[in-house]
Amino acid sequence: MAAAAVGPITSMLEMYRAGADIAQVELRFANGVTLSDDADADVALFITESSLQLPATAVLLDPAGNEIRSETAFR
Repeated sequence: MAAAAVGPITSMLEMYRAGADIAQVELRFANGVTLSDDADADVALFITESSLQLPATAVLLDPAGNEIRSETAFR
């Protein structure tokens, strides 16, 4: 199945930390584009005009840049 291409995107993710020390949130798209934001106030906001291909993976990172968790997003 071919990856879907999408145009400009605005997305907001609300986080539930469950005790984890989350410092950064990334959205990684099938075409290699990565959007990132800090995890201040438990909200990450992503705005881009880049061409993106779905699916994307949402990734939570600790202060050292280690991956805490990842989940498929925007299928």
